[in-house]
Amino acid sequence: MDVTRANSADCENEIAYAQQQATEYANLLEQQQADVLVVDETMEDCSGVDFCMSLAGRYPDTLKLIIIDGVSREMAEARQKGIIDGYVEKPVSDTAILEAIRNCASQPV
Repeated sequence: MDVTRANSADCENEIAYAQQQATEYANLLEQQQADVLVVDETMEDCSGVDFCMSLAGRYPDTLKLIIIDGVSREMAEARQKGIIDGYVEKPVSDTAILEAIRNCASQPV
């Protein structure tokens, strides 16, 4: 897991990027929490939505974003049910991720 501090005029967060092994990242999150978790939908051992669902109870205040190839019914339902806070379509840039964080943070709970 790569943990990065993102700074911009209105966004300062610890951002964790999880791309491969969900179990490994879950263990690392216990050691170093993050404000934002950015998860690739195609992780090796489970889907990004399943990974976010497994973390929901332990990290309710962590913003969860999924990197996706395209919007699917599963993504829309996960967003609607609050399993994830948002998604970013590939190709992904730092700017797109920061914009998604700002959009999610500005939405009412």
